[in-house]
Amino acid sequence: KDLLNEAIENLNLEVKNIERIINTLFLNSNLEKITVKKEITDVKQLFKKIKKDYELLNIKNEMIIKVNNEVNIFVDKNLISEALRGLIDNCIKYSIGNIELIAREDEVVEIIVRNYGERIPEEEKKNLFNRNFQGKNAKKGSGLGLPIIKDIILLNDGKIYLENRKDGVDVKIQFKKINYENE
Repeated sequence: KDLLNEAIENLNLEVKNIERIINTLFLNSNLEKITVKKEITDVKQLFKKIKKDYELLNIKNEMIIKVNNEVNIFVDKNLISEALRGLIDNCIKYSIGNIELIAREDEVVEIIVRNYGERIPEEEKKNLFNRNFQGKNAKKGSGLGLPIIKDIILLNDGKIYLENRKDGVDVKIQFKKINYENE
């Protein structure tokens, strides 16, 4: 019975992986046709929803949310959610510790997806957002994830870049602060 339950659980995970691959390919082929529907989005609530979804998958990494004040962004919530999920999936593959979802607002709104693990070689950092590029330490994947994530961020008028730390990698996404007088 235990073996059967484990097999069913593994099948469910593989179905989710295949579904994500299909969605990635579909998104890649239709990205230029997508209509972006921007709305004011509460980043902390978005993080909580994503964390809850991943908790249902029983991932080994703990997901920690760090948002001190109310932080809002003007984006297509569904697209940004998919981009964050793609980044978290990468963290699950490469992180040996917790995954942190951080948001802060200063001159810009910055969202950070932080993992603890191997750093990305400097010569690879500039190419990771190019289609079909895979670094030397890449694990299973198509090389489409980060380019699609970058396209989603650009569609939402944001910027994305990678920053190595001594104990891991930060993926930083920046958006303009919301000017509530003009929204």
